[in-house]
Amino acid sequence: MSPSAPNYTVRELADVLRVSTGTIRLWIRKGLLTAKKEGGTTSIPKEGNTEFIVSRLRTAWTRPVKPYVPPEISRYSEWHQVLDELAWLAKVSYSDRADLKRRRFRLDVLLARYLQTHSVTLASIRRSFSPSSGALSTAVWQDLQRGWYNELAFSYPQRPSALGLSFSDVSANNEASAARFTFPSWRITTAYYSVYFYLRALTRLKQPTFRLAEHKATLTNFKACALLPLEASVWFYPLNIAFRPQTPSSVPSIHPLRQPHLSNAYARHPRAPNRTPVEAHRHVLSVFRKHAARSPKAGTYTLFDYLRGFRIWANYLEIEHLLNLRGAGYKAFLDQALAFILFFVGGLTELVFIASSSPTRFLNHSQRFYGLLAASSTEVDRAYPELPLAQRLDLFNQLGVLNRHLIYPRRPDPNRVRARFDSDV
Repeated sequence: MSPSAPNYTVRELADVLRVSTGTIRLWIRKGLLTAKKEGGTTSIPKEGNTEFIVSRLRTAWTRPVKPYVPPEISRYSEWHQVLDELAWLAKVSYSDRADLKRRRFRLDVLLARYLQTHSVTLASIRRSFSPSSGALSTAVWQDLQRGWYNELAFSYPQRPSALGLSFSDVSANNEASAARFTFPSWRITTAYYSVYFYLRALTRLKQPTFRLAEHKATLTNFKACALLPLEASVWFYPLNIAFRPQTPSSVPSIHPLRQPHLSNAYARHPRAPNRTPVEAHRHVLSVFRKHAARSPKAGTYTLFDYLRGFRIWANYLEIEHLLNLRGAGYKAFLDQALAFILFFVGGLTELVFIASSSPTRFLNHSQRFYGLLAASSTEVDRAYPELPLAQRLDLFNQLGVLNRHLIYPRRPDPNRVRARFDSDV
């Protein structure tokens, strides 16, 4: 539209005010803007709307267009932003409208809605992701156990609000996350190793004899033999965001992002530059494309390639840089984003194992692993019911995937009422 044009279209005014078209239409319905129909198109006259538009312009142009990043952690900023936006995409995709408006999110609720949205069942997993051999080898179970072990190492000591993903939970976890990330590079590495062993376990299910020479070989084999069957059965948005050369990514075709309420302002990422879900998706994909271009061999670049790059950057290249990560908020948001990825990847891997063996066999392995942990540490034994592995098994029981819980031993309780001094009852 030219500066002298008397009217705005809905899209033009949305671009000027840096809001969504849904917000413009809401203002029209509320009478904050006057509009008229011209040939089936809504137009918004400048005359009569000037005062409101000017007031909103002041708001729009005082809003930061990019996040403030302290110079001492400038090279960390992109890693942080991508992981934070991935977590946000999961929140907006699998929260109902009321929870999204209230910024109320929980890991267990998001995973349950994810599974329900995509109709994930053990039968659907078996149809798309069947092991290459009948019985699961000991090596495959050992890799799953290594994934569990590293996730527990990342999760312990647990945060006060371990399942919460809201901003109030970040505040509640600030102190704990600051202590957990005293050595940021090692906590990042532990999170990566958990994901790595989960992926290696899945890869071994499909290709038991692949070489374990180094981590890149595992990722290459994972993408070659396991990724597509997973994407057909259990591996959905946003975990499946990937840059694939010569394959255009059509954002409108992504089912979770087609929900009408995601065009509203409350669905924007809460930190500058306040991207819409579609913009956040495109930003993540552009970063993946940039990292893929650095590889001598063009190929599919996934979240897991990104995590591998983050681990190498954090543990080998930028340890000194990461020691400048002193702000409790940065650490708490990183802690939350990595916890989200581990909870989802761990849970989906477990579902594949349950489908590929049986609920009973899976629970027997889980019970044995719990026994090893309980014997090694009384503190971990006490905390275990509040750690991710036990939380996911409880969730699977509620969803009907499993039909019994792990068995925890009765613990001495000096405050428990008893009828006789020498009785344990």
